[in-house]
Amino acid sequence: VMSELDRMDQIIAVLASDSPRTFNLEQHYKDVRDSAEYPEDSFSGRQDYLDTLYEAMLATQLEWHEVLEHYQPSELGLLGEEDSDTTLEMVADGLVINLEQVGNLPFFEIPGISVFYGFPGLQAFSGVETADSLKYFLELPAYNYGWAGYILEFVATRKVYSTLPYLYLSKLLAGLALADLQLHTGQWRRSDAVQHLFETTPYSRSRIELMLNSVAQNPGLYLAAISGKIYFSHLQSRCLEKQLDCEQQFHQSIVELGPLPFSVLEERMGLVSIVSPD
Repeated sequence: VMSELDRMDQIIAVLASDSPRTFNLEQHYKDVRDSAEYPEDSFSGRQDYLDTLYEAMLATQLEWHEVLEHYQPSELGLLGEEDSDTTLEMVADGLVINLEQVGNLPFFEIPGISVFYGFPGLQAFSGVETADSLKYFLELPAYNYGWAGYILEFVATRKVYSTLPYLYLSKLLAGLALADLQLHTGQWRRSDAVQHLFETTPYSRSRIELMLNSVAQNPGLYLAAISGKIYFSHLQSRCLEKQLDCEQQFHQSIVELGPLPFSVLEERMGLVSIVSPD
């Protein structure tokens, strides 16, 4: 996890500065936080945020439909609430968004949310399996959320002139994985996690507190997600070594075959010689 965080910091430093060696990442995150735009604190402002996110998700589906061989439009519902103790949460009916404090919802993260929670992220698995399939009942967050994290950075690297907004969300998710590990092994107090994430991401303290509520309610979820992301990145590297189609066909196989144990996925994809990260 630390290696992943360091790697992402290096990418952000290169993209955000002409002199990465003297670049102050903590100051950069503060500047992004201070200059970020947020919804207006009103009913219409909250509705505008939902409308903007909905439109962004539709645009993302169209822009990135070539990530997979077979494109199925997402039907993800957006549910605004004001009494949730988390910021973003996937439920059976769709994505629940806490609209109580608009300062927790920077507009800069909308592109990343659209990819991660919509298509081609988590929603790529919607409709793949029917209720009479055994895989329909499997819950393997390292697979689904790992895929969403992997494809979020895959998209980011192809948005040459607007990569950073995607990476900010990716960095937050990786930071939450570290918090997941440190909090549940007793290495950190909650205040340690808040301070660390505040210094290493462009998000507000209030937003971080809500995200840590999700960490507390779902032990291991974010750690599984980052492990899955790293795994899929390694799997693609192995695919490239074999000079196979490592984009459309590769991605389609992951979505159609999963979720299932990674060892089985390797066998099904003919990439059994990969060394999976522990």
